[in-house]
Amino acid sequence: MEDQISNRRRVGYFLFALLLAFLVYWGTGLLETQQRLVLAVVAVAVVLWVSEVIPLYITSLLSSFLLIVVAGFGAQEIFQPYFDSVIVLFLGGFILARAMQKYDLDSLVATTLLRRIGTNPYIFILGLMIVTAFLSMWMSNTAAAAIMIPICIVVLKENGICSQTSHFAKGCVLAVAYAATIGGLSTIVGSPPNAIAVRFLAENSIEKIEITFLGWMAQTVPFVIVALLYVWLMVCLLNRPEVKEITLSRREAGLTRNQVLIMGVFGVTVLGWLTTQLTGLTSATVALLPILLLYGMGLLDDTDLGKISWGTLLLFGGGLSLGSALVKVKIDVLLAETLARYLLGVPLFLIVVILVFFGILITMIVSNTASAAILVPLMIPVAKALGLDVRAMAILIAIGVSLDFMMPVGTPPNAIAYSTGLVRVKEMIKNGVLMNLGTGMILALMYYFFWT
Repeated sequence: MEDQISNRRRVGYFLFALLLAFLVYWGTGLLETQQRLVLAVVAVAVVLWVSEVIPLYITSLLSSFLLIVVAGFGAQEIFQPYFDSVIVLFLGGFILARAMQKYDLDSLVATTLLRRIGTNPYIFILGLMIVTAFLSMWMSNTAAAAIMIPICIVVLKENGICSQTSHFAKGCVLAVAYAATIGGLSTIVGSPPNAIAVRFLAENSIEKIEITFLGWMAQTVPFVIVALLYVWLMVCLLNRPEVKEITLSRREAGLTRNQVLIMGVFGVTVLGWLTTQLTGLTSATVALLPILLLYGMGLLDDTDLGKISWGTLLLFGGGLSLGSALVKVKIDVLLAETLARYLLGVPLFLIVVILVFFGILITMIVSNTASAAILVPLMIPVAKALGLDVRAMAILIAIGVSLDFMMPVGTPPNAIAYSTGLVRVKEMIKNGVLMNLGTGMILALMYYFFWT
């Protein structure tokens, strides 16, 4: 019976996507034919991304297929983004994260750092967030949350407070989820929208703006620090710990030879990313180092390659293709001209606030990768038309579409926190509303006072 309902739901959404595509095509009669066809493909992709009746990465592949077969694009120009430099950058990051997980280096680093925090519950929550954010800088926020929440659960059980009635337990798992999302904003490899912004600035803007790995961090780390402190304060206020102190086990473990080698590869890779201006290498070229070294030393094998998130890379590639198609048929220019007419004379800060919360709203129903792939290429010409800083606008949108803390389905870290059974949906909404509003306003203020 459930299979029948699922199939009916799937068919229903496919029919709705088809109907919406026809409405979009016939409702945009003043545009050129290819522009109308691209918008129709976007309509199909958005419906399927929102409904998730098929995997997100399959929707990306479907949109690429439709762009070729229906909208008349060449296969080469549509498939090229699937091995774009930012895809290589993320592939290197995924391989490095896989090595850390395989040899338990991630857990070792996390537990070692947590043991040095102290016994104050408020400071422990802050420590959890800092460690999670640090891990999320170099691996996916999903992986960071998946590592830290089990460690958090162990500590809660050791202290006898791992229950749905414990405010401290709720605060801990929510803090980890939020920190995983925020920490990933710090680096280009931390979250797909970051790399999408970098890619479209370099490839699709007239100025060909290049943002280095260190340049991205210089712009975003201050926001991340302020956002983490705000979220920590809110989590502690909304989930006041009922314990005065916590105890942490003192299990000590030495580093194995393989863990030392992986730490060396990690250090070399990060150093390479931070010194691209000195070496002349791109971040994507540096990302090949961990792949070559880890496989060259025999630390990884074919089975490890199968365990990285290829679905994310396909989703990423399809999003880049769709965004590039919008740019090639100049939908971005049309949108820029239209929005510029309406927004001309509106105070800059109000424009920024509208864009930030529009991004947050969109990513509550569509994945942040898909949101960024559509919004970033569209907002770059809007920024130009309004005389705004293009680089800052791209970063603003990339970060804005990642700031959803309300629902379990909003981000994978939220889902992991909810899966512990320690927090209810209504509690996630209560906490998440303040996180969305607060981090959104911090981002708008950061843009207004420091990025322009």
